[in-house]
Amino acid sequence: MKWRHWEKSASAWREVADHCGLHFWDRGVAAQQLEGGYRGYDVQVSTETFRMDQGRYADIHYVTTCVVKALEPALGEVWMDPREPYAHEIGAWKATTKSFAAAFRRNDVGITRWLADDPEVRLVMERVQAAGDNLTLRHGELRRSRGHLFVSFGDLLTFINTSIDVAAKIDSRARQFPVETTQEGEAGEEVVVSVSNNAVW
Repeated sequence: MKWRHWEKSASAWREVADHCGLHFWDRGVAAQQLEGGYRGYDVQVSTETFRMDQGRYADIHYVTTCVVKALEPALGEVWMDPREPYAHEIGAWKATTKSFAAAFRRNDVGITRWLADDPEVRLVMERVQAAGDNLTLRHGELRRSRGHLFVSFGDLLTFINTSIDVAAKIDSRARQFPVETTQEGEAGEEVVVSVSNNAVW
């Protein structure tokens, strides 16, 4: 039964590869992978299998990860923990910048707050969190993982496209991140000037 389940998954992955123009590698029950350029980003999707022994029985767990890479230098690092609860707009809740930022472990507080101030970015990240996915933003790379083996063409394609949507919104917002610079004023003193940073997250 599990083997049929895996074959169905491999078939769906091949179909997505053909649809998106990605390369597909089938490494059997150990792993399978998609890789290539799609929608203006470098995309890599892979699945891993983990065996957890429990006495006489063993549970098989799957993790699928989608990595979306920007093509320019990175800015900061943000890591979201979906297990960290906060009130958000899904359902009857409404997010605040403070509660949003609290759900993130970040090396760059400035970029975290900048992203949190954008309602569109906040909403797409809330949807990722609501799905129970892990999300890492680091050096121009978005990494999203879900404890799931995709066996449906539509579900896998949606997972990839929504991951790219998140990356694109973050990319657009991060490019507007203000960076303080100094320049010499008329009296010779240094004056702080805010400019837009064209680097990406």
